[in-house]
Amino acid sequence: MTLPQPLRPELEAKAQELLARLRSEADSELLALARLLVSKEEHELFGETEFQARDIVHRIGAKAYETHLALKKNGYDGSGSICRHCQQGAKFQGYRRKAILSLLGSVACRRAYYYCGRCGHGMLPWDDRVGLTARSFTPAARATRQFGRRRER
Repeated sequence: MTLPQPLRPELEAKAQELLARLRSEADSELLALARLLVSKEEHELFGETEFQARDIVHRIGAKAYETHLALKKNGYDGSGSICRHCQQGAKFQGYRRKAILSLLGSVACRRAYYYCGRCGHGMLPWDDRVGLTARSFTPAARATRQFGRRRER
C-alpha cells in the first residue's frame, strides 16, 4: 500500500524514527517467517502454514502499534482537563497501562488519566478518542467480533 501523496517533512521524520525503532524487532519476526516458509515441503505451503505466517505478520503489526503508541502522549491534554460529568477541573494523575485487543492481537500502551476531585470521576480521554470499548476492543476488533457472532447464529 502506498500513500497517495508524500508525507509532510515532519511526519516523514517521525515515520523514519518509528522504522528505526521497529527494525530489529521486525527483522527477527521476518527471519521467523522466512524460516517457516523455507522449512515447508510444497504440499505444506498452504493451510496450517498460512495461519502460522499470519500470526507472525500480526505480531509485527502489533509491535508497530506498541512502538508508535510509546512515542505518543495518548490523551495528555496538559495538567488539567474539564470533567465530562460535572464540567469542573479534573487533574492529570499520570499514565495508566492498558492491553488493547486489536485486530492484530494484544497491543500494550499507556494513556493519560485525569481525576475530578469534585465529583470523584476518573477520565481516560484517549480511550474515547480512539474508540476503545470498556473491554478494550479497538473499533476493527469489535466489528470483527460482532460479524463473527452474527455468522454463528
